[in-house]
Amino acid sequence: MARNRKKKGNDQKSWFIAPKRALSAALIISIITAFLLGCVQTRVRATGLEPNSKVMPAGEYRVLGEAEGESSSFNLLWVFPVTPRISYESAVNDAIARLGGDNLIDVRTWIERQIWFVGMVEILRVRGKVIVYGDSIPLQDNREMTEGGK
Repeated sequence: MARNRKKKGNDQKSWFIAPKRALSAALIISIITAFLLGCVQTRVRATGLEPNSKVMPAGEYRVLGEAEGESSSFNLLWVFPVTPRISYESAVNDAIARLGGDNLIDVRTWIERQIWFVGMVEILRVRGKVIVYGDSIPLQDNREMTEGGK
């Protein structure tokens, strides 16, 4: 009879341990999933306004339209760079290339920083009017021709 009591007590104890292990495993899996998939914070800050992105020669130019360019970088575990650092020049060249122009005027710049559990992403964005130099370019639509940045 004494043996039956011990065995009965062990059965109750093992019944209690199994759900506890399952709960622990589910909690660990949930935490790992959150660490790998979740974006913790996103912050955007304006960094500047500029009349032009590159030195402008005197003469006429035509506004092609407004474009946006970006440059981004990723740091693993917030410290170790995986991709090249963000570059203002790269972002400006991206915006200019979208419309096939020569320069960017009325430039607005901002940086977006996304903090993830596995690292950090920084995105530098620029937006401005893309222009092309020269008077040999025919005007299309209602786009403006301006004399030397006036």
